[in-house]
Amino acid sequence: MEEKGFMFSDAWDIRGRTLFWFAWFVGVMTAVAGAVADPPSSKPADLAAATDGVDLRPQFEAWGLAPRSQGARGTCSVFVVTQALEYAMASRPGRGTRLSVEFLNWASNKAIGQKADGGFFADLWSGYAAYGICREEEMPYGGAFDPNLRPSDDVIEHARQLRDIGLRLHWIKPWDVTTGLTEKQLLAIKDALRRQWPVCAGLRWPKQERWENGVLKMAPPDGVFDGHSVLLVGFRDDPSRPGGGVFLLRNSGRGPRDGWMSYEYARAYMNDAAWIDCVGCASAYPDAPGMMLKHGLLGVPAPVGRNRRVSSNQQPQWNSENLDMNWLMPGQSVDIPVLEGPGVITHIWMTSHAGWVGELNALSLRIYWDGNKEPGVEVPLGDFFAVGQGKPAAVESVPVQVSPTGSLTCYWRMPFRKSARIVVTNDNPDRSTGLYWQVDWVQVPDIPPDTPYFYARYRQEYPAAMGRDYTIADLEGRGQYVGSVLSVTLAQDGWFGEGDDFFYIDGEKVPSLQGTGSEDYFNDAWGFRPRTGPWFGQPRWQGDSAGDSGVAYRWHVLDPVHFTRSLKLTIEHKGNRLDDTEGFYLERPDFFSSVALWYQEGEPKPFGKLPPWPERRVPWQYHHLVRAFRQAQATGPAKAAVETTGFFGARPVLSWPNKAPGAVLTLPFQVAEDGRYAVRLTAAKGPGLGLYDIEIDSKKALEADFRAPEDSEADLLLGAHVMSKGNHTLAFRASSSADRVGPLAVEMLRLLKLPPEANRTERTHNEAHFIRLGIGRAVYAYRLAYGELPDSLETLAKSGIMPQRYLKDENFLPLRSRREGNHLVVESPRPGGWSHRWQGLDARR
Repeated sequence: MEEKGFMFSDAWDIRGRTLFWFAWFVGVMTAVAGAVADPPSSKPADLAAATDGVDLRPQFEAWGLAPRSQGARGTCSVFVVTQALEYAMASRPGRGTRLSVEFLNWASNKAIGQKADGGFFADLWSGYAAYGICREEEMPYGGAFDPNLRPSDDVIEHARQLRDIGLRLHWIKPWDVTTGLTEKQLLAIKDALRRQWPVCAGLRWPKQERWENGVLKMAPPDGVFDGHSVLLVGFRDDPSRPGGGVFLLRNSGRGPRDGWMSYEYARAYMNDAAWIDCVGCASAYPDAPGMMLKHGLLGVPAPVGRNRRVSSNQQPQWNSENLDMNWLMPGQSVDIPVLEGPGVITHIWMTSHAGWVGELNALSLRIYWDGNKEPGVEVPLGDFFAVGQGKPAAVESVPVQVSPTGSLTCYWRMPFRKSARIVVTNDNPDRSTGLYWQVDWVQVPDIPPDTPYFYARYRQEYPAAMGRDYTIADLEGRGQYVGSVLSVTLAQDGWFGEGDDFFYIDGEKVPSLQGTGSEDYFNDAWGFRPRTGPWFGQPRWQGDSAGDSGVAYRWHVLDPVHFTRSLKLTIEHKGNRLDDTEGFYLERPDFFSSVALWYQEGEPKPFGKLPPWPERRVPWQYHHLVRAFRQAQATGPAKAAVETTGFFGARPVLSWPNKAPGAVLTLPFQVAEDGRYAVRLTAAKGPGLGLYDIEIDSKKALEADFRAPEDSEADLLLGAHVMSKGNHTLAFRASSSADRVGPLAVEMLRLLKLPPEANRTERTHNEAHFIRLGIGRAVYAYRLAYGELPDSLETLAKSGIMPQRYLKDENFLPLRSRREGNHLVVESPRPGGWSHRWQGLDARR
């Protein structure tokens, strides 16, 4: 039975559509025109005038996919679909696997309830969608059709594993035996081939084949029958050929052989055409990485159309005034003029006075696509630009850039068909702010059907819920994940980031992408430090103490995570106590927030609503020290004063022009409830300022040096303190050295009530590892120093090389040690305890 039609929507696939928009962004060329080699067995001598073309046969050969023969059976369409599946699957690992034509034939019959040899493309795809396909050796092709042939249960299970890897079939021309190709359809075939995907083609075929120099000769309407299927594996534009060029075809019948077919023949007799690609597979073009380097990140032009911009430029005095901003009172929004599509947003720039006071997340950003009531993007403004939890920091990545003063730039491509509406709201009930903005976009003639749109969503858990992993994204539909922003404020001392990331793709119970640590996911190692790069970074990282915070981003632009039904991204909130021997790989109650960014077809499933501003800020208690001005007590002649500093005076400070050594400024503050609090101080640094001891309730918390060559901000951690409800004091004691005395300017005292610390009362192998590591380091150092092994742990401790802590195991039971030849043997005394042997060759041996 020969091929007659498909039953699929004329949809441009998610991979093609997303990469279409993404290619402008990352510089990945999805179409490459290369010289077309002549067919090996039938070289058309007169095709030298070709001007443009593609030949996929070298790729078939590189992947071990030689031509196949159908023999005397009427299975040409099964061979065509099978070869297209082989090619698409090979694009993932870069090597081919022979797939079973016989299994696909059986699956098609099983799916539609028939017993026929061969089938329609639509029936074959239905069979694949229902049962998958197995390897050739598991169900070899037979010389004759056996309607009772059935694969084993094991083979059926193996075939199902190849069903859910992201292959899809896409219409170019629905089956119609009364027409050939339109010009648009012919160009679509060439476009698929340029993108390195072969095309399945069903044709009315000559009753009597005639070939001339390898090119199939034209036949009159009464000289063709319906029909025969071939795989198109290339094309060549050639004005000297009928119709302006030829397609290169792979023919499983009568040979098999490769040959050419003129555009004239295709326009007259091609019944249908479609192609198969692989979502999440590597580009079929073997030199895609090289092309990326060749063309550069911005080397591919932006979408072609009419460039347009909307901005906060003052109107109508656009060329004579300079108040080019919108002023937002508490609760007020700026509704940027609606962009009428079709179009693509190519650039967004914003800045706000909120950045100068560390409150970028008090502004919310929402983008509505095509008049939808639910926003496609709903995030705090700062978090969208990878500076989560409010405070600006330098970001120098490709899609997003931020200056330390709060200039926010975005280059994510955002296509829309009907309209785009952008709304920024000031959610801070206590402070007004200004917003400057520009949005660049390109108005284009058309957006292909089912083009994936850009989405971004925010989540938070203050603190992270114990007993489950933190969820960054929970998506349903078809698309690809392109970015994560994770912000954290530490609830206890110690490294927070031992937690692994997990990507659950298309409903799987066990994640197929499993990470090895939080910093590993963000492409760092052995902790975090401030850094920023094109695709990943940590714009801000303060440290590993309770009350420290940081933010990390990773853009999956070069490595998008594809999903066809669903995607869930989680990360463990596990880490350590400050001393690893006291607790390692514990679930911690840190304060997490995140943004997920992705492209998707259709409407996304909502997950998480943007909380109001008071709820989405980390629950610090803010004590503006200017409020304590009237109660300030100072020794010495200098008196406290209030100054307006910062951009437009937006940050009043309490200043003390002290020049007396040992003088003290004392300020009162109140605590609302009993608890353990992380305490931070915001103050000024700059030329001429002084060095001070900072005291809380008359106890020294920190020695702070406010002297600096340039004016800057100091955000100081004063430690974690147990404080009762009621009145407390903050004091600044000037240095006793006259050359270190100088003025003081302070702004804000912040208190964060900390949840109960994560702990492990009965310590495990996790902590034991660090006991052994401490011993091993000491043994290694001792051998280097003395040229021999110690005879016991006690000798190591007496030498001063090993701390006393390592005389006991993880649960503080005394360790036993002895020499055995050239080894020091150490054993834990508890039942089933550990034993280890060292030679002192390094910290572990």
